[in-house]
Amino acid sequence: MAELTSAALNIIRQYAALLETIEEGLDYVEASFSDPRRMHADVVLADLLS
Repeated sequence: MAELTSAALNIIRQYAALLETIEEGLDYVEASFSDPRRMHADVVLADLLS
């Protein structure tokens, strides 16, 4: 099995953090369907899709 370099490991960590942020955004958008007080869910969704 090949060893990861520190640069590769750093990229993997950044990618995992990005995926967590996207998941949080999608959770917010999903919750906005049942809670009209959550404003700007459409903007969050547009940012996630781009």
